[in-house]
Amino acid sequence: MAGILANLQTVNKRRLAIQKLFKPLARSSRVEVFRRSIGSDVVFGLGQNTPQLRAARHATRHDGIFMNYYEIWNQYDAKASYCLNKAYLHIHMANRNGTEDEELLALHTDPMTPAIDPSFKYKRGPHLHFSKAPGDLSKSHVALCLSDIDNVCNNMATFSNALDSAVGMINDEFFDRF
Repeated sequence: MAGILANLQTVNKRRLAIQKLFKPLARSSRVEVFRRSIGSDVVFGLGQNTPQLRAARHATRHDGIFMNYYEIWNQYDAKASYCLNKAYLHIHMANRNGTEDEELLALHTDPMTPAIDPSFKYKRGPHLHFSKAPGDLSKSHVALCLSDIDNVCNNMATFSNALDSAVGMINDEFFDRF
């Protein structure tokens, strides 16, 4: 089976890696990361541990801009190996009228996407969604690393480097323009 595999000890180190990854975007030097188990799966996320992963928010260095990030690791075998199912980052802007916030941008990685999926080539590695795009354009998968996709989707270190580069790009090209 192809995918990003890790033992439980490595998976548990993701908390520190996630804190380091999002520190440049966070309001303060403290990046709050939760860990929880759902059955035999392990989930990490930013912010407060909420029942719905998409509802968690973490303040960014810009007023009214929040981020939501979570990873889902599925138990792969009885030897406590885990496989990364998804890693999702969402950037939200608070509405000025006090109603719910709006998603502006999403960075997703779905390394377990089946090869029969029509978007397999674009979806399994880090890719962007432009959430405010009209119609089905918001569902487009804009891949960020097609040239080394097999390595990115099968190696934890390479995946981490690709994710770090993508978050760095969001910091430089998105956050720095507010």
